[in-house]
Amino acid sequence: AGLLRDVARATAADRGRGAAGLEALKKFDQHRAHIDLALKVAGTSDLFVLMAQLGRDVFDTRFSAQQRVDIYERLLGVLMAARKASTALAKEPFTGTTRIVRLLR
Repeated sequence: AGLLRDVARATAADRGRGAAGLEALKKFDQHRAHIDLALKVAGTSDLFVLMAQLGRDVFDTRFSAQQRVDIYERLLGVLMAARKASTALAKEPFTGTTRIVRLLR
C-alpha cells in the first residue's frame, strides 16, 4: 500500500505524464509482481479497498482490461457487502469507512 500511495501522489498532479509521474510508473513496473500478490492477499479486506483507490490511475495504464474488471468487480462486492452490513446494523455505526480513512493517512 505504501508503494501505491507514493505512486498515487506522484501521478495525481500530472496523471503520470511529468517526470515525477514517470518515475513513479517505473517504480510501479519494477514492483509489479509484488503489487499483484498484495492485491490477491488483501482479498476483500479494507486494505484491498485502499489499494484499489490508490492505484486507480496506474491501473488504467498498466493493467489489462480484464485485470481492471476483476479488481473493480471485487471492489464493488466489498463495498456492497459493507453497505448491506451497515444497513442491517443500523443501530450500530459502521466503522469500516473509519478504518479506510485511517489507512489512507
